[in-house]
Amino acid sequence: MGQVLYRKYRSRTWDEVVGQEHVTTTLKHAINNKIISHAYLFTGPRGVGKTSVARILAYAVNNMDYKDDSTQLDIIEIDAASNRRIDEIRDLRERIHVTPTIAKYKVYIIDEVHMLTREAFNALLKILEEPPEHVIFILATTEPHKLPETIISRTQRFSFHPVNVDLLTEHLRYIAKTEEITINDEALRLIALHGDGSFRDSISLLDQVRGYNKKITANEVHLLVGDVPSSLLEKLHQSIIRSDRSEIIISLQTLLTDGYEPARIAKQLAALIRGDVLADKPLLNREVSYTLLRKLIDIPSSIEPSTGLEIALLETVNDDLPTIKTITHREENSKQADTPKPVVVDLAEPAEVEPTTSSQATITKPQLPTKTPKQNITDSDKLWDQLLEVIKKDHNTLYGILRMAKPEFAGDLLTLRFGFKFHQQRVKEIKNRQIITQILLDLNGQNYTIECIVDESAKPDVLPEIPIASESFTEDSGQVPVSPLETINSIFGGGEIIRQQDGSES
Repeated sequence: MGQVLYRKYRSRTWDEVVGQEHVTTTLKHAINNKIISHAYLFTGPRGVGKTSVARILAYAVNNMDYKDDSTQLDIIEIDAASNRRIDEIRDLRERIHVTPTIAKYKVYIIDEVHMLTREAFNALLKILEEPPEHVIFILATTEPHKLPETIISRTQRFSFHPVNVDLLTEHLRYIAKTEEITINDEALRLIALHGDGSFRDSISLLDQVRGYNKKITANEVHLLVGDVPSSLLEKLHQSIIRSDRSEIIISLQTLLTDGYEPARIAKQLAALIRGDVLADKPLLNREVSYTLLRKLIDIPSSIEPSTGLEIALLETVNDDLPTIKTITHREENSKQADTPKPVVVDLAEPAEVEPTTSSQATITKPQLPTKTPKQNITDSDKLWDQLLEVIKKDHNTLYGILRMAKPEFAGDLLTLRFGFKFHQQRVKEIKNRQIITQILLDLNGQNYTIECIVDESAKPDVLPEIPIASESFTEDSGQVPVSPLETINSIFGGGEIIRQQDGSES
């Protein structure tokens, strides 16, 4: 059985370590000057050379050659993930007093040291405080924030960095040439990108892909790692921009049915949206973009990633928030008129806006499900009736609550009096007030301030008549029976009708 590539090409000398010169240079000079610490701490992401450098250091302080995987009795490696209890550390405390067999120093390399229990850390601290002169500890971890400060303060810390993509690509090219793997530069760079700065992950992926075909291209790499084709990803992206719920669901289900992992979809989509934001040309509103990016980051660790991804995407379709970014450039506008006016680019329909100050660079307008042209309605009763008509089409619950309100228009102030506190609290919610404000602006060109108060006098003397379903109802009648509870629910909102097994309601 052949040796895997990442083990075959593991660094065994200082010069073979790539991308961590700030660490290797310091350690080499310290050893040459015989400045050796009793404890070192190597931190950084996985696969960047922490354990390899620890081994090189262990052999270097003992002036021994490290050219193969032969075991040295005086260099002991401990996996803290499986030896994390206090008993293992107590046993270690007993053994460190035994002098080295053939080497000058007995070196303990403890990998993933952050996995130790609190009691084990306390026992390790006792060792680090007064270690024997012939013992050196090298601690390695990917999560240094989990280490007690008392441990960190007793070590020399070296931070390893993710490896640059260009360095990774060059190193992969060298391995491919040595192993006689036929692969083009585009595929090598794609492997390096998927390695996320990790030598081990990148080399493992190269090892995996070399058995796919005699000649490896970027297409084979895409298929192997499960990348979503750019055309399908862009289709999903565009459906999010258009706030098309049905298209979002269809596009996402197509990808999942074809076998693409939710985590991969989320990662690629996040990269696409992030690229737009960094290029200062986001097609989504910035607030929506930032919120969606935060949710996409959590998808890989989600218990139900496919469901979580679907919810995250559907939540971007919010009728109360702007989804399409509208862009204006004052320099372009100044060419079209003597008095500059920003021009709003809206994918739904063009709309006029008030002039902005010179400090404004962009204008966003909430996208509502129903657009009503300005009518400059001056009659308060007529304006209120028109508002209810618009809201009824897409916000049925809010419509039911507003029917119970007594409106009072006074300049740019709209006071809504409710007989019940429940109604007042619901309408006071920001999203509901935004809906009302925007519709009134479209209807009357006036930007109203909404004030909601509870007023006992606003309670209706007689509630609306509750129609009772007829016992003689038949399907042929064309009428839909309405139960008393359904009508009450439509009046007060927020209730849930539970039908018992016998058909009764509660």
